[in-house]
Amino acid sequence: MQCPRRVRLAPFLALVALAVLVSATTAEARKRERPPAAPRLTAPSTRIVRASAVSFAWTRRAPRLAYQLRLARDGRFTRVWNWQALTPQRRLVLAKGAWWVKVRARRRGSPTFGPWSRARRIVVAPATDVLPPTRPGALTAPRVAENDVDVAFGPSADEFGVTAYEVLANGAVRATTGTTRATVRDLACGTTYTIAARAVDGAGLRSAPSPVANVRTRPCTDVLAPTAPARVDVTSATDTQVALAWPAGTDPDGSVGGYVVTRDGVELGRPIGAGFVAQRLRPGTTYTFAVRTRDRAGHLSDAVALPVTTRAPIQATGPVHAFLLASTEQSYTDFRDNYEHIAVIHPTFFKVRIDGTLEGADDARIVDFAQERGVKVMPRVETQDVNIIHAVLSDPTVRARLLDAIASAAAEYGYDGINLDFESGLATDRLLFSTFVAELDARLAAQGQDLSVCVSATKRLTLVGRAGFYDYAAIARDADDVFVMAWNEHWATSPAGPLASVAWVTAVMEYARSIGRPEKFTIGTHLYGFDWPTGARGTPAEHPDVLATLAARGVAPGYDAVAHEPTATYTDDAGVVHRLYWADAASVVERFRLARDRGMRFGVWRLGR
Repeated sequence: MQCPRRVRLAPFLALVALAVLVSATTAEARKRERPPAAPRLTAPSTRIVRASAVSFAWTRRAPRLAYQLRLARDGRFTRVWNWQALTPQRRLVLAKGAWWVKVRARRRGSPTFGPWSRARRIVVAPATDVLPPTRPGALTAPRVAENDVDVAFGPSADEFGVTAYEVLANGAVRATTGTTRATVRDLACGTTYTIAARAVDGAGLRSAPSPVANVRTRPCTDVLAPTAPARVDVTSATDTQVALAWPAGTDPDGSVGGYVVTRDGVELGRPIGAGFVAQRLRPGTTYTFAVRTRDRAGHLSDAVALPVTTRAPIQATGPVHAFLLASTEQSYTDFRDNYEHIAVIHPTFFKVRIDGTLEGADDARIVDFAQERGVKVMPRVETQDVNIIHAVLSDPTVRARLLDAIASAAAEYGYDGINLDFESGLATDRLLFSTFVAELDARLAAQGQDLSVCVSATKRLTLVGRAGFYDYAAIARDADDVFVMAWNEHWATSPAGPLASVAWVTAVMEYARSIGRPEKFTIGTHLYGFDWPTGARGTPAEHPDVLATLAARGVAPGYDAVAHEPTATYTDDAGVVHRLYWADAASVVERFRLARDRGMRFGVWRLGR
């Protein structure tokens, strides 16, 4: 009787097992169909992003997810931009200003998204312009003449501002204007032109061309050449430019369209009026300028020539040793505008490779401008890589190769000397570095050139740490100049504080003076600042950026009466308190006087902003 019961229970147990399996499978399927939880945005880590290219990142909640990133200009997301991503990151180029961002996820293969993450507000505030202007509006030609055309077009927009518009005829730039109207001149009569406009911003970025207009100039009537100017006069001349003027020419069967000015046979420009300023000339150099009249049909008169010699440049008389950042035009412009105050310039031309060769390039424009005005040029040869420093100091072959490379560059380009900037070297390589300085000084001295050596600031003799790499006494014995980098008393990863308090700088100077050769030491100071968010790494900030940040926050600059440095505190959009320290004219001049009173020279990092 028991066996039949077992037989009848088997199907029942099988059904129960099947039901359990189906239930588990259904629960798993429902779990898979459930939309994923909201991701959490992790980048950018700050509320203010100093670049147009912004990297977004968010936490991954589960495998095989797809994401939607949404941006808007306001917190209500009334006008949105969407991007899709298969990984929890996305890099976008954004226009300057405030943005709101949020992200959500869905399982791949499912159309249903989960909830949005908490929206975050960021401010894109790039230090440099990387986005071109927008395309100008359609171009029209309200007036078409025999040799010129009036055009008008719609405006363009740019986050840093449009500086000019270029008008192109058949693909070539024929006019530049600061407005949305222009006259395109010097066109051939009876000719068809395709004309468009494009915008240019302060960084030199150009927009796409506007929609074009096709025009045909009126038929030709002018067939005779114009008369040449009676003479050419010099109205003023400096070391770098010459101003020319001349009586107006005439055209017997038409009208004068302007003039063509050449220098030693090379065209400089096509002015409309009877005058022209030739710029970027070499001091004390004789040039031959020539002027020809041109009419609106394109005919040219004979040339009237005049030789002119530029003046010798005003010589620099200042005492400052200054670094020039060769990678930015602003640094050269600052030098050019203020060279009278500078005695020595250290352009950042060269870096050291681990094999003892140099990378980088000379810039003859900087070198010629400086030397013509009596400013000594001693380019920087630099590395801050501890492995490279150890390799070039400890390996005799690499060491000899680097000595040859530095001496050869100094001789080839006619420098007044070299600045050696080895930073982050090991204290155990102290003797090797001092020996290298002596060898390099001997090589340069044999070529009639000087050696400047950068050293970290210290208040006392030390054989350990960053300053332990530099033997002040040995370096001062051999080098012609010891540039003490007397800044970064506080740095990016330190607590907030002055970059070079007056007490600290004074102690650094006193130690250098104790070496016994004060006239060989140049005390360098900074021309920048640092912004420390509470509990986070500090960020270096140029002087204009510091002032712009304070102005945007409505905070007035303060002053640390103990450190003798400007300082300020502000709170950002996230409620984080920031502390700033920076240099201003008063703090720089005070440190200059402290060095001068001790018989030392004075220098700055760096020219520019």
